[in-house]
Amino acid sequence: GPADGGTCETHHKYQPPLKASIDADDVVCTDKDWTQATGPTCAKEYCKAEKKAEGKVATVFSIPYFMSAFLSPILGGGVDKVGGRAVICLGSGLMLVAVHGLLGFSSVNPVVPMVGQGMAYSMFAAALWPSVPYLVPKESVGIAYGVVTAVQNMGLAGIPLIVAMVYNASGETYIPYVELLFVCFAVFGSLCALALNYTAPQLNMVRPTPFPEEDDDEDNEEEEEEVVAEVEDDEDDADEAEGNSLRA
Repeated sequence: GPADGGTCETHHKYQPPLKASIDADDVVCTDKDWTQATGPTCAKEYCKAEKKAEGKVATVFSIPYFMSAFLSPILGGGVDKVGGRAVICLGSGLMLVAVHGLLGFSSVNPVVPMVGQGMAYSMFAAALWPSVPYLVPKESVGIAYGVVTAVQNMGLAGIPLIVAMVYNASGETYIPYVELLFVCFAVFGSLCALALNYTAPQLNMVRPTPFPEEDDDEDNEEEEEEVVAEVEDDEDDADEAEGNSLRA
């Protein structure tokens, strides 16, 4: 504790112990003058708590990615066996609404919503990519995958800029306004998934109906016409042979 025998307190539930009169932005934990301080500023205790918190944050933030690494193949196999691609996309969007709502507007342990985020991410990845070949002509599958990847990368590039704008506009605080932003994104994604269930319900089948091919239809019509023509030729030949036999 500090040299004056007081206690190191904090004026914010997300901030390590520090006297309310000291601005956390002024503390530089890489500077020995701060980390060796034992006075009433509680900087030494603050820096210890900050370092410990950084380690915990890294562990918690890695949960979704570890879950996705293990669950995505399993969930993908489940999609192959039971279908439900569009429903799973909707479920993942609704789960993200709950996840970011908990992060922004509750004091629940962040491990809980991070587990939910990992589950939602794994569900979405397992359902999204297998849906593409059933929604576009077979000669455009590569382009479709490219477009989906491009949209995804546009989001990865643009959303951090929007987050920074919201962060600055809300007095440089992430909670709750940044999380509210992600809730809005999740709601929008859920609405898109709901529309997908309405416009492409076949995606929920185990083996969805392939995208109708115009060329295939034309080929089938040509084949039918050829078969009809052959049958008519055979009938004409049979009639001609019968006529010849009667004349003979």
